[in-house]
Amino acid sequence: MLVRRDELKNSADLVVASDYIASCSDSLVPDPKENPGLVQDCKTLLSIRDGLGAGNGFLNWSPNVPMTEWRGVTVAVTLPRVIGLEVYSGTRIARVYPQIGSLDALLTLVLAGQKFVGNFPVELGKLTSLQRLEIINTSLTGPVPPEITALDSLRILHLDTDNLGVPVHPELTGLENLRELVLVEDGEWRCTPAQFAAIQRSKYESGSHPNARTFTEC
Repeated sequence: MLVRRDELKNSADLVVASDYIASCSDSLVPDPKENPGLVQDCKTLLSIRDGLGAGNGFLNWSPNVPMTEWRGVTVAVTLPRVIGLEVYSGTRIARVYPQIGSLDALLTLVLAGQKFVGNFPVELGKLTSLQRLEIINTSLTGPVPPEITALDSLRILHLDTDNLGVPVHPELTGLENLRELVLVEDGEWRCTPAQFAAIQRSKYESGSHPNARTFTEC
């Protein structure tokens, strides 16, 4: 279940001390006045940190660790912004909150682990620079939001979760830059739109890939 934006400040799993947020404009971001976009990215990540399962020990996002050393976070060297986010849930419940849509410079987003619960946030559709989106082995439930079809820079789309919902939007065929599409629901491979099936077969049925299989066209 998604938490509404007006409920976030009252959500126990999103409580982050105000001095943590303030540190984005101080010690965490290099040259904060010159890098306002990175400062905002820092604030966004800290605001969703605990909801992503910080207590699992994977995330070290805190004022004591420079942002460029945060686990799972990739910061661009030139025009500093967060361009990569890879988070793996551990033993605690984790959620994907709407604020993730504010990370609009992301090129890669990977979320993995069965402790991710709730719905696919429609805000994923705001990540228009995204080239790789992988949601792997999670307990997120569908339907996949139609907003995802706005991600026309996507080259890799991998959705492996408990309930994709039906149908997976036929508009996915409009993602002209897509080169890899994997749809798995409850451990079962879903059909692949015809225009991607040939690409997938050439990659997986060569026998050189551990997921070699016959792709069924939708």
